Amino acid sequence: MGLNRFLWAFFLVCGFAGAAGCGDGRPKLYTPVGVVRLDGKAVAGASVTLFPKAGGRTASGVTDGTGSFTLSTYAPHDGIAAGSYIAVVTKEDSEKSSAAEPGEDSSSPGLMGAMPRDMPSRSGLPKKYGTSQTSDLEVEVDGKLAEIMLDLKSDGAR
Repeated sequence: MGLNRFLWAFFLVCGFAGAAGCGDGRPKLYTPVGVVRLDGKAVAGASVTLFPKAGGRTASGVTDGTGSFTLSTYAPHDGIAAGSYIAVVTKEDSEKSSAAEPGEDSSSPGLMGAMPRDMPSRSGLPKKYGTSQTSDLEVEVDGKLAEIMLDLKSDGAR
């Protein structure tokens, strides 16, 4: 009978821990749908990264043909934690980039030869939106947010 009491107490404690949200220590995530537009037109194939202003994990996604994206923080399409974010939007050229691949020596010339890594972008997206230091795209995530609209302007102004 002592074992039954122990098991009962064990399951009771585990149940309370689970109900309290204990476990992985991750914040609650929300799943708003995002859209990226440049001068009112959908941007396909863009990488979107949201950087939390207060520090913490970023969330990211890639736009589809309609400019829509979903965000991933810990696992694919799991969402984003509540908070204030700066959005960064980039789009790579369709040609192979000369940037080093993970595990690749960045000094090796690669397939395209030794090319400078800071070549002008041919993606059509303004450079302003390409870093968290220069982007002025701000996003506030809470439980009520259903859609994230990222309206980019070709002149970089908002």
